[in-house]
Amino acid sequence: MEKEKLPEDIREELKYLGKDDFILILALGKKPSFELEVQKRAIILSKILGIELDFVPYKFGYYSEQITEKLNDERLGYLISRNDKKYKLTEMGQKAYDHLLEQLKAKNKEDVAQFLESLSKLNEDDLLALTYHLFPESMIESEIKERVKKRIETLKKESPFESRIEKDRIVIEINS
Repeated sequence: MEKEKLPEDIREELKYLGKDDFILILALGKKPSFELEVQKRAIILSKILGIELDFVPYKFGYYSEQITEKLNDERLGYLISRNDKKYKLTEMGQKAYDHLLEQLKAKNKEDVAQFLESLSKLNEDDLLALTYHLFPESMIESEIKERVKKRIETLKKESPFESRIEKDRIVIEINS
């Protein structure tokens, strides 16, 4: 089966987007998400892909004003919609997401694409735990660090994975 060609209007629109917009599209993914979930995914993805994203320690770990502004930017309304407190990709946004995933795979980053799909399946507590584990400095201002630390310890006991940051890269290993 042949892959659907990206419509010209979407291809044209993607030319005007920045790398931070691509991070946002990938962080939103296939299902509606709260801003906190989008924030954490975006921070992790920016590190994995080596894309500069400004973030600071805040009440719930790292926070990016840049991501909040993008989520609420009316100029991106053709890609992102908001329903109640959740954000989701529009039909055009979904096509852009699929295209970006294909680009990752074409650049031999299938592992990033697979990780992204796994990341989007994490519940909020596990996503917070992963972010705090990878970026312990993000706990400085956190109001929920004790709760998240407990979740990290539980996950360490249950998980077949081990994760850490090495030389500005995220490393995830499967324990056998």
